Amino acid sequence: VTFHDKSKCKALLVRFDEDKDIAVLHVPKKNLRPLSHGDSSKLQHGDKVTAISNLYGMYPSSCTDGIISFVGRDVDVEPIGQKSQKFIQTNAASTKGSSGGALVNQFGELIGMITRVQKTFSDASGGVAFAIPLDRVVDVVHQLLSNDGKVERPFLGILYGGRELRVKMEKLGMKGVAFKDAPKEGPAGRKKLVPTSYIRGGKELKLGDIITSVNGKEVTNGLDLIRILENCKIDEEVTLEMTSGSSKKRKRRPNKKTVHVKLESKSKLEETAGRKWGANYI
Repeated sequence: VTFHDKSKCKALLVRFDEDKDIAVLHVPKKNLRPLSHGDSSKLQHGDKVTAISNLYGMYPSSCTDGIISFVGRDVDVEPIGQKSQKFIQTNAASTKGSSGGALVNQFGELIGMITRVQKTFSDASGGVAFAIPLDRVVDVVHQLLSNDGKVERPFLGILYGGRELRVKMEKLGMKGVAFKDAPKEGPAGRKKLVPTSYIRGGKELKLGDIITSVNGKEVTNGLDLIRILENCKIDEEVTLEMTSGSSKKRKRRPNKKTVHVKLESKSKLEETAGRKWGANYI
């Protein structure tokens, strides 16, 4: 880790949450002064902010000014776990090297952590930045530093289909969430949910089970699904409404079915199943 006075020291990775792109580091340096915390729940459009980051990975301690362009922005991101974060959007000039940088308000108080940048065609110097709100960062950090460093979330056990599969389904006029895998060790796999796959050299979809609602709440995309799941509890039984069918090209009418699945803890399931579930498993 390099500091503003150009001093350096080795940092130890303590724990991290891959789903939310947040890590806790131990920095063995004395007399460090933490930033004061602002209230990210009271942010408004137009509030002045400053992004502090390492622009282009070449210019450390860079400060760029801007405003809050939007509060609670949904962003189409991978991994799927980050979709539920309701990002702070700012026009403060940012680049790829800005990730992990601080977003502070006009009083110098920390209100968020920059996590991704979307380039714009009109601005070669940077792009639109999205920051994780501070209250979300603090919640994840507290969980990482307690409970043996495990962030407990209710887990369905399916591999989200991602952008490519979602776009193909939209072209077919289909709504809902398709998934590419449901391992037998997971809650969905034990209920024999069927994933969607590609056939004929990737030219055609063989449709599996498409999740259309959870506990009576409509699901049209991955964002809907993960938000519903994050409001559920571990060991809660949820009701999945699904359509299932074969190849869309064969125009078979999809069958509707209802399945009851008991959600589990992702971290505990990783221990018992002896495998690591990737960040796109939800």
